[in-house]
Amino acid sequence: MSRQGEKMWKFYALLSALFAALTAILAKIGIKGINGNIATAIRTLVVLVLAWGIVFFSGQFKEIKDLSRANLLFLVFSGIATGLSWIFYFKALEDRGSIKSSTDRQIKRSFCDNIIIHISK
Repeated sequence: MSRQGEKMWKFYALLSALFAALTAILAKIGIKGINGNIATAIRTLVVLVLAWGIVFFSGQFKEIKDLSRANLLFLVFSGIATGLSWIFYFKALEDRGSIKSSTDRQIKRSFCDNIIIHISK
């Protein structure tokens, strides 16, 4: 790990926790009145464009050739798990409807848990 990486990992962990909490809040607002699968498709499209944009504009596209079969296999499985997680998350938000206080507490707890997990590693 580089010296800069040694200094930055906690900052990145904090940003990860912050954006995880923000994701939950924005998803809760964005799901109102629409189908959860449509919400997942829109969100996935945004992530797809953002992630590939970062890869192309940072010049990392050439590193794809260095991926092993195991890398690809587990990244595909991770992608499937992520997709299913999002589908069921939006379905839960869609079905739960107007129950707010419990979800709000869970979001706040998730944010705090993410900070603790990432910083304690």
